[in-house]
Amino acid sequence: MRATPHTFASLCQRSHHGQCDAVLPTPQGWLRAKGYVRQGKARIDFDWFCTDFDLCTGVQERLRAEHAAYCKQHFGRGDYRDGVSGSVSTASLALDVLARDAEDWFAKVLSVLTKESNFMRLTFA
Repeated sequence: MRATPHTFASLCQRSHHGQCDAVLPTPQGWLRAKGYVRQGKARIDFDWFCTDFDLCTGVQERLRAEHAAYCKQHFGRGDYRDGVSGSVSTASLALDVLARDAEDWFAKVLSVLTKESNFMRLTFA
C-alpha cells in the first residue's frame, strides 16, 4: 500500500493507470484518497469503507453545507446541473472544486477525516 500524500498535488503525482490514489493509516483504520483534475475542475474523493467507524452526522452536514455554499459561489448554480457534484456520507465523500482550490479543500477534508472525534464507532448487535 502506498502512503497517502499530505497535499492534493502530491496525490495527483502518484498516478497509477490514470487513477491517482493512495492510503493513509488513521486512528479509525485505513483511509483511501483519490483525485484528479480535468478541465479546470478537481475531484477529491476519500473513503473509509474498511473501518468500523462512520463520520458523525454533524460533521457530514457541515461539510455538505460548506461545499454547497462553495459551489453556489464559484459555479453559480446550487443544483449542480453544470457537472459539479458533491457527496458526503457516513463512509465516503467526493467533492468537485475548482482546480485552483483543490489544495485548500484537500487539506480541509484531510484534517476533518484524521480527527478521531469526528467519527463514531459502529456497533453490531
